Amino acid sequence: MADGRAEVTVILHTENALTFVIPFALNGPVNQAQINPLLFGFRPQDIVANPNLSPGLGESHLVLVFNNTAFGAPLPDFVNAFILGNTAPGQELVSVYFHASASGPLRPAFGVPDGTPGRCTVAETGVLFRGPFKGATADGFPAELVELRVIGR
Repeated sequence: MADGRAEVTVILHTENALTFVIPFALNGPVNQAQINPLLFGFRPQDIVANPNLSPGLGESHLVLVFNNTAFGAPLPDFVNAFILGNTAPGQELVSVYFHASASGPLRPAFGVPDGTPGRCTVAETGVLFRGPFKGATADGFPAELVELRVIGR
């Protein structure tokens, strides 16, 4: 970049990723992933305790674009820098794209018999530092989808 910083794109792809879904409240306790009822899949400790369970497994794509302090500078810890706000001067998150799709068992908390075949899809597109926010959202994520459904419906 003209000011000496560098625009960096990080692409992360996963396959066979253990996937589980819980209801989540922004104002809820920090341990919601451990205590909230499962809607889909099993937690890691459930699989360790009973390897015969059929977990929710999925594939995901994460694309991060950010401005870093200089060409060749170390990559920041994403959570620390861009979620907790501990960026170094000159670091800016430009965009985030995340898409995940998983198949696995739905759980009774979803309102179906335990083990009903299900599908989870998540798609998030964030454009954060490029122009004013427009449209239905002011949070920088103009396209969001979170869907959990019975397969075949």
